[in-house]
Amino acid sequence: MIPFLPCMALVAAYGISKLPWKTVAVLILLIICTENIAANLNDFRLKPKEAAVARLEYSMDKYSCLHDRIIINSGYTPTPMYLAHRKGWLAKNDELLIPSYLADKKQKGAQLVVVLKKVFGKDVQLPLPILEDTEDWTIYRL
Repeated sequence: MIPFLPCMALVAAYGISKLPWKTVAVLILLIICTENIAANLNDFRLKPKEAAVARLEYSMDKYSCLHDRIIINSGYTPTPMYLAHRKGWLAKNDELLIPSYLADKKQKGAQLVVVLKKVFGKDVQLPLPILEDTEDWTIYRL
């Protein structure tokens, strides 16, 4: 789909440029813009249930620097990694329970494991030292 989008945009632009009435063309473009903004308006703000994860960066700053690597149990959802302002790996709970997985990530530079309990992940207990335990997440030292 992604490689085809520029082609679709060129075809649409060519079609609109061939309309004989410029006011109709401008009106069509305004309708398209309004529809796209309205359809994606919910992407510009955090949902109330996700608001707690927005505070994750402040907790991470207590225990690590911005260049430190972390592991977060958010599956395939990268949002918590972005909100933590860190780089690292996304994992599922069952992966975190595999000692060789954690050892491999530690060898590659991971220093902390963040277990999200409510949003984006589920609670799992790890046999690692706990640095912080809140109702929304637990931060472990790897």
